[in-house]
Amino acid sequence: MKRILWIMLLWCLALPSWAQSGTNELNPSPEDDCFESLDGNRGVLILSKHKDLIISVTNKAYPVSVDLRGKNEEGWYRYYVIIDARDTKKPKLEVGRMGSPYRSSQLVTLKNPDFLVAYRLEEVDNPIRYDEQTEVNDVHFNATEAALEFTSTLKSLQVKCPPDLGARVNSQVNPQDTSLLLVEVIIPLERLDEARTNVTKLQNRLDELNALLDAGKLDADAPELDEMDRLGEEVKQADARLASLSSVMVYGEGTNLLSIPIGDLAPRVKRNYVVLPIVVEKEVFTTQCSALMDEGGRLFGMRKYKQARAAYDKALLTGESVVADLKPNIQAAIELCDSCLFYDDLTARCFRQIARMKKEGNATQAEVADYASYAIQYIEQIYRFNPDDYYLKRIELMKGLLMSMDLQVKFTFVEWKTFAEGNPIPGVEIWIYRGFTPLSSNSFSSDKRFRRILKKEGMNFQQVGESGADGIAEIELDRTNLPTGILFRPKEDAPQKIVYMSFEDLMRRAQGTYMKKQFRVKMYTK
Repeated sequence: MKRILWIMLLWCLALPSWAQSGTNELNPSPEDDCFESLDGNRGVLILSKHKDLIISVTNKAYPVSVDLRGKNEEGWYRYYVIIDARDTKKPKLEVGRMGSPYRSSQLVTLKNPDFLVAYRLEEVDNPIRYDEQTEVNDVHFNATEAALEFTSTLKSLQVKCPPDLGARVNSQVNPQDTSLLLVEVIIPLERLDEARTNVTKLQNRLDELNALLDAGKLDADAPELDEMDRLGEEVKQADARLASLSSVMVYGEGTNLLSIPIGDLAPRVKRNYVVLPIVVEKEVFTTQCSALMDEGGRLFGMRKYKQARAAYDKALLTGESVVADLKPNIQAAIELCDSCLFYDDLTARCFRQIARMKKEGNATQAEVADYASYAIQYIEQIYRFNPDDYYLKRIELMKGLLMSMDLQVKFTFVEWKTFAEGNPIPGVEIWIYRGFTPLSSNSFSSDKRFRRILKKEGMNFQQVGESGADGIAEIELDRTNLPTGILFRPKEDAPQKIVYMSFEDLMRRAQGTYMKKQFRVKMYTK
């Protein structure tokens, strides 16, 4: 009980906030979970209605990449938080808005490599947190079940379990302290065990067949190849089934959703949690510092970055007590202004150069295209910092001028050996894919399997290049007819496997200008 009281005192500290109807909190959004090519890393997808988020990972051991990638079909901004494959699988995220001292904190359980776990940043009236309080002597006295117990000051607290789990939920006032609510959840493990066993069984069989295929023990027409196709789909379905059983949701009236992972529960396990509200004062700062921050945000939204930076600089120098709390936010805003000013200046230089060449009349189309291509690159960078439709219109205008010119892409193929590059890889074939069926690298687990697919769908594939002895290949593509995806096929006896990626992903990750792209393909080598 002493531990619970300490948590209550810690979490119920009042935090100042800008005047608003609610507080932004991260809510799990499993329907938005998705696979994404992340170079074997793992990640979190944060969906938000706001374009001014500040995102950090507090327990990282390696650099974290945070990338704003436009909006989805519903108009939500998409933030990709990429966690290094060597880093923790349980990153702690802190997410806030520029100018606000409040941070939403979330401990995320990452899944497979090249997979994004999705959360939505939504406004709630009563934000809550949880803390696990399990001790070594906590046990549930039934060998076929596990138990969860939640203690909370929130009388409206509810625990929602997956219906197929067959869990029993019982709520009652704590007899020892009537200010606390106790919610006990009894979870039969039969269906969870069944789902875990099914995933393991299917994956083991698929791995067994892949090993036979890699060893050359299966012919191109072997019936086991059809079994592999079927198993691939069954593994996805089994994974989805297990994921649907592997968490319970905790919430109350007007609160955010808390996702409690249970996928690793074992017989007789009992876990105890404390769920308590975070009290956020709804006060409006009337200080000079807050007024200057408001002014800076307004000017930033108007794309007046120099004036916005000046306002943020003044906010740091007010000497008011609130500056201590807001200093990290103000500093982040200043850095954002500096980045926008830098790329804005580079863009202006490109436009001046294009105007000069047109006036002199002696420049070639290729020379003008080079500067226009660099301008697009710089504007796209500004759009990442400030996703204003003004920049999209300028990008589309510049792209329209260059649409008639081919896209050039240079590839460099190298070995990838346990987080270190090896030698260049010669003889890697580059194939483009123009079909509509979604593909992944798993679709081409071996060269034999690729040949089998090529036999069935040859009209959707075309070889467009091959790497030389230096591991380099260059291709040109018609910009008006770009492919759906691109595939890198090493020699049949090579130790590397085929790599596939969508063309959209390639363009997002490639370096260079709008006209000339460069991409380094790191192929895992045992």
